[in-house]
Amino acid sequence: MLELAKKAVTQGELIIVGDNPKGVDAAVIEEFDCLGPELLVFGITLQPRKGSRRSGRYCQVKIPKYLTAAEAYRCRDRQRIEPADHCIFIHNGSSLGTKAGYEYARLLDKPAQIFVL
Repeated sequence: MLELAKKAVTQGELIIVGDNPKGVDAAVIEEFDCLGPELLVFGITLQPRKGSRRSGRYCQVKIPKYLTAAEAYRCRDRQRIEPADHCIFIHNGSSLGTKAGYEYARLLDKPAQIFVL
């Protein structure tokens, strides 16, 4: 994933990731903080669970309070997929959210790739 993200940056792409403090999101955030490319972190809380050390890199998605946590993260994922030109998903084989994000991107006719670890 990091290599794909780095390649996208060399092509002038903005990388958008979630604020998951574990896994691929966290690894991309850490790497990009060190390297300096443009990165935008999406989350649903006032402060990111895992955010960039650079200011101005966090986008809080406003979520209706009546949604469950799963629904809230699905809403966040859709809001970060909608403006994307293309999407890359890294799937652990069991995450429902990653698979749902991929399916939503395809529903919107976005170029999307999914890699299963």
